[in-house]
Amino acid sequence: MKNFRFLPLFLSVCLLMGLLCAPCAAAVSQPTVTSPTALVVDRCTGNVIYAKNADARVYPASTTKVMTVLLAVEAIESGTAAPEDEVTTSATALQGLSSLGSTAGIREGEVLTLEQLMYCAMVSSANEACNIIAEHISGSVSDFIALMNERAAQLGCTATHFANTHGLPNLDHYTTASDFALIALEATAHPLFMEICNTANAEIPATNKSEKRTLHNSNALICSKSIYGDNWVYDGAYGIKTGHTTAAGYCLASAASRNGVDLLALVFGAATSSTCFRDSTRLYDWAFGNYSYRELLSPADHIGSVPVVTNGEVDYVELCPATNISLLLPNSCDLSEFSREITLNTDSEGMVSGPLTPGAVLGKVRLVKDGTDYGSVDLVPVSAAALIMDRKTGEILYAKGTENRIFPADTTKVMTALLAVEAIESGNISLNDLVTVSDTMNTGLTNAATRCGFRDGQMLTLETLLYYMLLTSGDDAANLIAEYVSGSVPAFVAQMNERAAQLSCTNTNFTSPTGLFDENHYTTVQDISAIALEASRHALFMRICGAPVFEIPGEDGSESTVLRNTNALVCDESVYGRGWLYDGASGMKTGYNESAGYCLVSTAERDGVELLCAVFGGVKDGSDYSCFSESISLYDWVYENFSYLEVLKSTENLASVDVSLGSNSDYVNLRPTASITALLPNDYDPDEFTKSIRVYALENNAALTAPISAGEVLGEVTLMRGDRVYGTVKLVASASVDLSRMQYIKSQILETTRGTTFRVFTAVIVLLFAAYLAWVIIYRCKRIKYVRAAAAAPRPEPPAPQSAPQEPQISFFRSTASREQSAPAVDTARPDSAPVTVLRPEQPAAPAAPAKPAVPAPPQPETDPLLKQAVCVAQLPPEPAAPQPTPAAPAAPAAPAAPAAPAEAPTASAPPTPVKPQEDTDRDYFEEFFRPKK
Repeated sequence: MKNFRFLPLFLSVCLLMGLLCAPCAAAVSQPTVTSPTALVVDRCTGNVIYAKNADARVYPASTTKVMTVLLAVEAIESGTAAPEDEVTTSATALQGLSSLGSTAGIREGEVLTLEQLMYCAMVSSANEACNIIAEHISGSVSDFIALMNERAAQLGCTATHFANTHGLPNLDHYTTASDFALIALEATAHPLFMEICNTANAEIPATNKSEKRTLHNSNALICSKSIYGDNWVYDGAYGIKTGHTTAAGYCLASAASRNGVDLLALVFGAATSSTCFRDSTRLYDWAFGNYSYRELLSPADHIGSVPVVTNGEVDYVELCPATNISLLLPNSCDLSEFSREITLNTDSEGMVSGPLTPGAVLGKVRLVKDGTDYGSVDLVPVSAAALIMDRKTGEILYAKGTENRIFPADTTKVMTALLAVEAIESGNISLNDLVTVSDTMNTGLTNAATRCGFRDGQMLTLETLLYYMLLTSGDDAANLIAEYVSGSVPAFVAQMNERAAQLSCTNTNFTSPTGLFDENHYTTVQDISAIALEASRHALFMRICGAPVFEIPGEDGSESTVLRNTNALVCDESVYGRGWLYDGASGMKTGYNESAGYCLVSTAERDGVELLCAVFGGVKDGSDYSCFSESISLYDWVYENFSYLEVLKSTENLASVDVSLGSNSDYVNLRPTASITALLPNDYDPDEFTKSIRVYALENNAALTAPISAGEVLGEVTLMRGDRVYGTVKLVASASVDLSRMQYIKSQILETTRGTTFRVFTAVIVLLFAAYLAWVIIYRCKRIKYVRAAAAAPRPEPPAPQSAPQEPQISFFRSTASREQSAPAVDTARPDSAPVTVLRPEQPAAPAAPAKPAVPAPPQPETDPLLKQAVCVAQLPPEPAAPQPTPAAPAAPAAPAAPAAPAEAPTASAPPTPVKPQEDTDRDYFEEFFRPKK
């Protein structure tokens, strides 16, 4: 464990708060009071707001009767006496009374009830009635006077002594305004006393010695038939007692209330009755006009925190006042003169040992001004958790301790009832089904369980059991419902946990349908609120849990049973007492055990605002239950500061989007199809909201194009505030945008040229053209190279002249490969008159000419590579000379065939092979194509 030696000093510095508020003497002008002694006290706190000679000794006169009747009322409340006690007037009770004093004419032996005697003492100020009361309470007047002085001392009176019961003059009978205020404050705290002293007129029935008596109150502030006239009746005045003797002057102790301000005013020693009443009314007017209650401390305040050690682990617990402290302060008070003094109940190391029980007192906070103590209150741990949400949206408006694990106690029955209602709505069971009471209803019940008093074998409708469970928190009723819905309690508990998981309760575990304490039976305020929110959506559940009372008819003529709701917000007759009834409260369930503290899950609706509130770990201070007071504070806070506000209007344009191809506009405004309202603080900042706009056409880098019709859905908007999403609505066009045909055609052309197909086709054409140019360039380069090589090669020698004239010949050259496939050489000799025939590939060979002697081919130089590869396939002889006439000669026999010539030299007689002419073979078509035309 860490060293916490300096922790006490640290906490003392952190917990000391700044100056708060107090009345300033110079801030409020003082009232005009002519009586020698006067005092005004706040009845709620006992604080003095005006004093004049408040500590001076005065004679109380008949105001003494306030103490006399107070002791009688306390005797009645303690049970030692009763209002209906018949009291017989004794002679000793009538002794010592002045004939000039106030009286009700009670005679010796007359019998009146104790209550009638108290009316006589307070309303008509009868002195004898006080002595009669004294003898009845204490046995004798002297003993009663001793009791008066004893009680005054108990109330803190230090300058008061009573010598009689009625206030007739006695030098030993005195008090001060400060002391008497203590007595009057105690007396006015008793309802019976206030009922008597605030009675303007009373009737005492006839007795054994008197006719009927009519009593008129001597306090002219409340009774128009007072002996002091009807000019002093004051609005808001009530009680308490007048007094007058020559020594005491005119005295009045009175009370008045206006606008929540409750005052006690004392005036002693006034010279006249008019002065007494006038000074009292002036004091009230002054106080009501200048003062009001100001709350300085409340259970909602977090005063500080204290370290708590539990099993070696240190945690910090926040502290808050167990109750509130409100002071009656001037309206002009600047809250600058009160300070808080805090005392913590820690050990030497500044620690508190845990675990803590709800409501454990861990310290005290005191309000101090100028050294004067104005009240203190205990410091207790704040409620374990609290939450309030909007039922319509589920939005949490305030929360604390949402992650703290808590014990839900009887609020568990919200889940139990929810499962039963869902089973009824699904048709599995019926609300009017009869359930037989069996001993299994006591499953898991302890001595702390709430039992409904069912009899074994008794038959009850399921609806009746639901009322027993939700209104009176019957644990046996919860077990009977669980067994009927699921067949057994364990099966029902499993269903409870399954349903909790479906409602996204991540830190909840149920072990029973009742909520009786179990370490493994826990939840969080956020989880139980989610369960309650789901339950509130079922009308049947809300009808049952919101009923203040439910009457069950009796059986066989027996009296009916009336069930009263434990939720004091909806039932003013709750077991938690009156005063918690809340306007608009509509459900749900209370809970309590020592480990869970006081718990409440409730709902309320006012002016259309539906709320759900959950408070756990509440404490009890006297008659105050913090689960109710904190719930009311949370409801009031929301209803005073929140309202439904329209944060997104359907009529507003949220965005403007560019539109292409439009003829009448190049943009369109977007507006939401519906409004969004939210429960928000009245002073919320609209800039806290963000609008996330989504335009469908603009997704994937597309564009918004015409035509667009007004009201056409174009997108959506999501409204957020921080991480909270308040809703998503569609966005529509606020106006129409027509299509422009010219822009449409232009866009189609642009779209086509920008298309992938067009781009691929264009690229292919470019590539093919580039390839063609490259091929042309390569060919030209090779052609030039070839021509240059041919020009540089040596040319062949012309053939040697022959001795005899030769027939002209045409020679065709072809490659060696073609030569290898040519026909064998034949004799090409032909008659001189035979025409020269050039063989084409597609022509048939001509008939061979008559054989001639073979003529050897001229030798070819071996150095000519072109000639070496060439083969003579035909020779064209030169033009023959003119024929010379010769004698006819006999035909010679056919010459023998010449031997075959080598392959390189075919004979002239061989038929020519049809080949393409040289000029076609060597023709440069590309050169011709690019050659300029003549």
